[in-house]
Amino acid sequence: MDDLARHADTLRSLPASCGPVRLVAVDGHAGSGKSTFAGRLAAALGGAPVLHLDDLATHEELFGWTGRLRDQVLRPLARGEDARYAPYDWTGRRFGPARTLEAAPVVLVEGVGAGRR
Repeated sequence: MDDLARHADTLRSLPASCGPVRLVAVDGHAGSGKSTFAGRLAAALGGAPVLHLDDLATHEELFGWTGRLRDQVLRPLARGEDARYAPYDWTGRRFGPARTLEAAPVVLVEGVGAGRR
């Protein structure tokens, strides 16, 4: 995990997987360091955008976010457009104002279940 520059170079050299975007999933158990790793990898990539799946999950749908991910994030990125998604407010128990996720060369998706088909 110390030589993320080498991994960042490898990721940049891979073919795009979602339109013009190289979509990289950071998956693992709760509390395993996914957010920390994704943040460090994003920095090594020069500030790659990171989508935290906790922003798409809700109290009622801990893993029911796949439709929101597809419609609000993946489809726009596949067209080379910035994505706009409404993050869930875990305290207020509702979706908040929309955020933009840039259609960058590499976009990280971080969270439990990020690697699901």
